[in-house]
Amino acid sequence: MPSFGVNSNAPESLYTSSDFAGAIGMRSSVVEERPELGESANLGHMPLNALFHAETTSLLRAERANGGTLEGQEVEVHVDGTICNNCGDILRV
Repeated sequence: MPSFGVNSNAPESLYTSSDFAGAIGMRSSVVEERPELGESANLGHMPLNALFHAETTSLLRAERANGGTLEGQEVEVHVDGTICNNCGDILRV
């Protein structure tokens, strides 16, 4: 099932409060798993800023549409450029 994602700078009509909540939740999970990433005074810095990029939004939307998990699913992400290093690190592309 196709899933479309936008970054957190998109208008609220495109990047929703559910998208933001999903990114915050994922950030908490990532920092719990990799505490060294949460040592920054501002959790919005690299590489955690990747959780607010279109790639992550698309995956989180697909996860919600699939009952809350993508486990066992084959996922293919297309972007309009190159996936940034932060997304590659955080999303383990």
